[in-house]
Amino acid sequence: MPSVSYDLAERNLNYLNGAVLSFNQSNWELVLTTSAGTDDELAIFNSLRYRDQPGSPYLPDTAVYAATSSTNDYRAVWNGRMFEMVIPGNPGDGINLLGLTSNITNQTALPSDFRPVGSP
Repeated sequence: MPSVSYDLAERNLNYLNGAVLSFNQSNWELVLTTSAGTDDELAIFNSLRYRDQPGSPYLPDTAVYAATSSTNDYRAVWNGRMFEMVIPGNPGDGINLLGLTSNITNQTALPSDFRPVGSP
């Protein structure tokens, strides 16, 4: 039987991938070569928070990204087209799936020159 932590991690992974699919259907396919560290995950996450695209934002601009490389965490890693889950006990950098939150009082603004991944 899956744990409560696994269930939450899976729901958050599905939430992220749902946002990716919605973005892809309304705009263009988010494709980004994977890299070491969490730069690619952050670029995709911020692309989903970006406003001024059809249907945007796909994640609320209050969504908070928590990077982790701890083998104790459930992590979402970018595979080039979607997020995949890395379960505890396995190495890898990614988004802490149990650390996705929304912080209304402390929004993280995107840089003024930010452009979504693959934007024309």
